[in-house]
Amino acid sequence: MLAIGNAIYDTFWSGAAAAAIIGAHASIHLDPATIEQVEAQLKRSDTQGQARGFAAGAPGNVARIAAQLGVNTTLLALLGNDPVATAYRTQMQRAQVRVLSPECSAPSGRAHIAIDAARTLGTSNLVVLPAPEWFELAPDTFTALRQGIDAFCAEPGQVYIDGYLAREAGLLERIGRALAGKPVHVALDLASAGLVEARRGELCRFVAESVDTLFADERELAALGDVSEMAPRRRGALLVKKLPPTGCELLPLGADRDAPAIRVVADAAREVDATGAGDCFAAAWIAARCAELNPHDTALFAHRAAARSVATVGATLLPTDAGTLPAELRLKLGD
Repeated sequence: MLAIGNAIYDTFWSGAAAAAIIGAHASIHLDPATIEQVEAQLKRSDTQGQARGFAAGAPGNVARIAAQLGVNTTLLALLGNDPVATAYRTQMQRAQVRVLSPECSAPSGRAHIAIDAARTLGTSNLVVLPAPEWFELAPDTFTALRQGIDAFCAEPGQVYIDGYLAREAGLLERIGRALAGKPVHVALDLASAGLVEARRGELCRFVAESVDTLFADERELAALGDVSEMAPRRRGALLVKKLPPTGCELLPLGADRDAPAIRVVADAAREVDATGAGDCFAAAWIAARCAELNPHDTALFAHRAAARSVATVGATLLPTDAGTLPAELRLKLGD
């Protein structure tokens, strides 16, 4: 499986001091100078060494969790030349994920998140330095992206696309051209209703020309419009309409759009931290498809994995060794 998108290194902090520091700067678009100041304050406040870091971002979560489930996985994302990138690559390597990252002079994307004593998320709890943008860098950066796609997609496989890539006008279009004619199954995970509305035209074209599986919630679908009229060119295209926490609905698209929808009900889950639950669902979905499960059983498996993910802090299945996962999360994968 190839996951393409924005890499973010998440660090979770506990304690009142860390919460106050993060709360005072809460933003999803901090500049590099400010986040360095915040990080210096956070390090001074962490006298017990309780901070926990995770290689994350949607594609990172999907790649790592798919690898936990036994899928041979590659991540294609931008990382800077800094300690954050080193930590990110190290964690991915330990998770058996190969990382392809073109050279990048911008700082790596990262987030700092405050959690309370019960290990749940607090309010006003997030500061983020966004991941580097492909088009802000040297022109050969996209050449490296295309080369990565060409290298992976020469043979049949699964490709996951992070919907946040739509924030850069024209990027999905170029990725679509790179994927054209490749023998791969492409899954697009929409990112937010606001972004979908802002990039609706490009997203609609990408869905029609390149997508086999579309993950979206009700707000994202409302912003996107009537997907049944997009008529994806690939046979068997499917919309996975996420309806958390109750389940999802599977709706055929394109030539199969008149086939009946399938409603899949999820079991109740004890939620500690919903961070990355959708990413876990997507990773498990792709893993189940690699194991050739049918769509209904694939959705059930994905819901079981997501339920396990929300029971702990961070987007993870725990334990990390696929051989020690509970029986209900083990798959029989081909070579």
